[in-house]
Amino acid sequence: MPPTDPVARYWFDHYRPADNLAGGYAKRYRSSYVWVFALGILALLLGAIATVLGLLNTAPGWLHAVLERTAIGLALGEGLSLVLILILVAVGIRRDWHERSIEYRLLAELCRKQQALAPLGWALPITAVRGMTAGEAGHHDRGAWVAWLFAALQRAAPLPVGMLAAGRGSPSEITGLIAEQVKYHDDRAKTNDAAGNRFERIGIYLFFAVAVCVGFKVGADWTDHPGWAWPFGLLATVLPAFTAASVGIRAYAELQLLAGQSHHMLRDLGLAQARVARLNPGRVLVSQDYGAEAALVATLMLQDLDGWARLFRVKGVEPG
Repeated sequence: MPPTDPVARYWFDHYRPADNLAGGYAKRYRSSYVWVFALGILALLLGAIATVLGLLNTAPGWLHAVLERTAIGLALGEGLSLVLILILVAVGIRRDWHERSIEYRLLAELCRKQQALAPLGWALPITAVRGMTAGEAGHHDRGAWVAWLFAALQRAAPLPVGMLAAGRGSPSEITGLIAEQVKYHDDRAKTNDAAGNRFERIGIYLFFAVAVCVGFKVGADWTDHPGWAWPFGLLATVLPAFTAASVGIRAYAELQLLAGQSHHMLRDLGLAQARVARLNPGRVLVSQDYGAEAALVATLMLQDLDGWARLFRVKGVEPG
């Protein structure tokens, strides 16, 4: 919800559009690599079926012609799937879905942290911001605009006025930020743990399914039952693609790593929450204590965000 404090509201109003843009580009990026995996499976499936139909050359004349035309159509479908993969990757690269999702997420999270710090008279150090948005050595620093814009927003931001004891709500900014982050990381840990375990089970089940199909194919060949050999051979050829896709999506999304990061952040945020709860709001210069805790939490979040950004900068969508 929009905060009532004018200083916090200033940063919230800049956070919201950046957050919306980051979420929109992230959805396109995630959808693109999932579609690449799905189209890759489809291409393999169509190609395998076309190959099997081409081997059934002992069918009667009319059926042989139908199978031949069907095989040609499936081969064309395989080629179309590959073309769609190339188009999808080219559009994603041309529109910078991946890079923009990271850059707008960095900007949004910087504004979110400043929203908690600014009412207390504190600010994120611009040196840390520049270090977080800097590119790798030898590469164009396309994320520099994030640090530049954030610094401009800091210069234009209103200054806090009034007293903490007058109910300006500044302590609630830091407690609200911690509570929000605790809920976020708890949800992220549960979601990524569940998704990672689900993909792992799918891979294991499909592995044993492939082993069963290979066994039935060998048995059909051994007992001279070609009518049973080709469908099990087809399944033994296609099912590993589904296994590879489940492993690939799990690795591409870094589900286990993100879950581990969230568990680590939950521990640190819990300690910060306990320290903030022990502060005496009536003590002289308690704003400095709140500001120090807010700065510590912001630093923890910046480190988590920096690790996330550096990890996913190299996770661009590829046709392979």
